[in-house]
Amino acid sequence: HSYQKAIYYLQEASKKINTPYKKALIFFLMGRGYDLLNNRIEAIKYYKNALNSLPSQETIIRKKAYKHIKKPYTPKDISKLGIDFMLVDIYE
Repeated sequence: HSYQKAIYYLQEASKKINTPYKKALIFFLMGRGYDLLNNRIEAIKYYKNALNSLPSQETIIRKKAYKHIKKPYTPKDISKLGIDFMLVDIYE
């Protein structure tokens, strides 16, 4: 499945990333991938990893991670993905 492939590539990228913000972004996107695979346990784990990567910074990633811990990311949400990436890039 393409979501599983995306998660694999994000995991590989996370091994080479050492900035907290980019690490949080990767964990956040992995959480979304697991949500799209209907694996809430892993999704929540990665949303929490994203939060822990940016413990003292209030960013859009933290806001969205909190949101998706409470409510799963769904295929319906994908239509908003471009906007999310634009906002994330602004705060980098």
